[in-house]
Amino acid sequence: MKIIDQTYKQTIKAKAKELGFIACGFAKYEVLEGESGKLRKWLDEGKQADMAWIERGFEKRRDVRHILPEARSVISLAFNYYTPFEHDESKPKISRYAWGKDYHKILKKKLKELCEVIMLTSPPSPLLIGEGGNDSEINEKLKSLNETSPPSPMLIQPGRDFENVQAHFLEIEGGNDTEIVEKAKSLNVTSPPSPLLIGEGGNDSEIIEKAKSLNETSPPSPLLIGEGGNDSEIIEKAKSLNVTSPPTHTKKENGGILLKSYVDDGPVMDKVWAQRAGIGWMGKHSNIINPEYGSWFFLCEIVTNIDFGIYDTPIEDMCGSCTLCISACPTGAIESEYVVDANKCISYQTIENRGEIPQDLNLDGWIFGCDVCQDVCPFNSPKYNHVTSEEGFWPKSIFEGTDQSASTPTPMAGTALSETSQELAQLTEEEFAEVFADSPIKRTKYAGWKRNLGRIDK
Repeated sequence: MKIIDQTYKQTIKAKAKELGFIACGFAKYEVLEGESGKLRKWLDEGKQADMAWIERGFEKRRDVRHILPEARSVISLAFNYYTPFEHDESKPKISRYAWGKDYHKILKKKLKELCEVIMLTSPPSPLLIGEGGNDSEINEKLKSLNETSPPSPMLIQPGRDFENVQAHFLEIEGGNDTEIVEKAKSLNVTSPPSPLLIGEGGNDSEIIEKAKSLNETSPPSPLLIGEGGNDSEIIEKAKSLNVTSPPTHTKKENGGILLKSYVDDGPVMDKVWAQRAGIGWMGKHSNIINPEYGSWFFLCEIVTNIDFGIYDTPIEDMCGSCTLCISACPTGAIESEYVVDANKCISYQTIENRGEIPQDLNLDGWIFGCDVCQDVCPFNSPKYNHVTSEEGFWPKSIFEGTDQSASTPTPMAGTALSETSQELAQLTEEEFAEVFADSPIKRTKYAGWKRNLGRIDK
């Protein structure tokens, strides 16, 4: 499905902004040959430690058509999670992203709402403006229709929404153009119409024949050319439509929109797609940096069969000669620019590692994740720190009798960030499961939690 009218894309961006995403970009589908080659080298060198799932999903990461065979675009989104607090160096440290609720749960709801808007908003008909002809050619062909023919009850005026007219046109069969126009104007519509229906007097049979002559290799429009049937079948199909509810776009056989979304939970090279979609550039610590928000944000992706025609372009790498992140890494895990060895990375060791942490690896006070490489980045200085609009990402109270809210930035009594390692170690396994049920911290599991706390006390 190819989109020519860019207002459809702007509708998606506007909804993303409404949902709180700080950036929304569009990248054209390509096989990630160069990037996957670097990933292959990284895997072959064993820098993934025991994260075998990266290897298992390699082909999908290289080519998203192993996820969605019809993929034509990837929509990349960023959501800010920064809150106005700093780590207390005298207490066990937890990565910023895990201070609040589990971001998967919060962002999946937002992605679901965005996907619903994408599917229910009417893009122009792919039959007419997609795979071969352009708008001007189609309009000229439509103008050539017999203008003396009786007006078609399906004809509408430019600027009206095809789907909404489709839902109501059966009510006005037999009416004249004036009645049809008035009816169309009364509809609450925002999307451009299907060019096929913007004729200037042609009758139904001529329009159907004209549609059949246009780009016959394109996916059929289920309303106008049915599924291989003749004109009478098409008309019956139109009459059988459920005119009281919006049509669904989820079925491939209906020429509909296909979507597959992820929140850091699928075999997608999210940072690569974020680069390509203009969300930011890859920092030397391997995180994406946005010129306005730094790197304190989550990434999400939507893989779709929509061809948006015009795409965003990558942002210039603004790291320059800066190597602060490399020199500040407590364990030397950033071995070179853009290359991180998970075996040495505190985040890997305190979250993903299910075994013992090497004795010679200094956790530097961290018990879940590590923010050092981002803390020292100039693009994460106060100038770039925008407080998140999502209160769910604010530090979570873990002990009864405390009340931490976005309206009181200090103190942080009662949160995991304010307790000593001895106090945090007092949590039983049942208490740990209850306290962190909706937190990213649960990923380390209770055994990892106790292991990490034990390490920083040595």
